[in-house]
Amino acid sequence: MGNFSSKDRLALRFKDRLSYSGGMAPQINSFRALIELWETREAMAADIGAKPSTVSKWWQRGSIPAEWWAPVLATHIAFKSKVRAETLIELAARTPETEATP
Repeated sequence: MGNFSSKDRLALRFKDRLSYSGGMAPQINSFRALIELWETREAMAADIGAKPSTVSKWWQRGSIPAEWWAPVLATHIAFKSKVRAETLIELAARTPETEATP
């Protein structure tokens, strides 16, 4: 099975892609960080079929509406950055107080 560690084999056996840690993915701790995976707001907008001004508003508000999550998750950038639906759910569940920095 190649050079996989036992944890990787177990993850593959149970088809748990979230447990596989092959390669470093950027830490996504906010919707802004997610949007910043793209080089520009215009690039993200083009990838998901939104207007650049819409993506800029999302960045300003620090959120992405749930109806846009599927197009975001379908992008190559989200895939290679290991962004999953669970990531978006976790970000949406955060309150402004939990995102405040000390």
